[in-house]
Amino acid sequence: MQEAQTKTIGKKAVENLHNQNEAKIHQKYEETEQVHAILHNKIQLLQEEARLAKNEVEKMNAIAEAEKLRSLELENKLHDNTWENHEKLRLWETNEFVLTEKNRIIDQLTQALRTKDLQIGQLNKENQNVVDNHVGDLEYRVEELTGTLRQKENEVEVSACFKLIM
Repeated sequence: MQEAQTKTIGKKAVENLHNQNEAKIHQKYEETEQVHAILHNKIQLLQEEARLAKNEVEKMNAIAEAEKLRSLELENKLHDNTWENHEKLRLWETNEFVLTEKNRIIDQLTQALRTKDLQIGQLNKENQNVVDNHVGDLEYRVEELTGTLRQKENEVEVSACFKLIM
């Protein structure tokens, strides 16, 4: 009778340890999932920002191309007309300045897009590293807990055998 109680107590202790270990593993898994979700959201936001920046660059390119064509047209008109008309010359110079400024802005937006692409790549890499580290930690913990569980089971068996001998 006492042996049965000892076995039951040992079995409950092992089950309790097993349940605690499963809870810890589940908690680590949930934490990993939360980190993964946060990083995934950040990546999506950066991708959306990159997409918007790219669209803006495309719009600016179209505007710049239109301005370039307009500038060339004005340049041809100015060439056909007399250069004595200073107002037309000033307009051409203003358009050249505007075109140069728009090209500068396009270059800035292109650089910002490249930077966003690099950030997205870095976040993807960090996300993968975090996931890999958490998975490795969880695998190591499962191995530890499995070993501990086996050791406890062996102790319970040895204790039961010892009591049978007594």
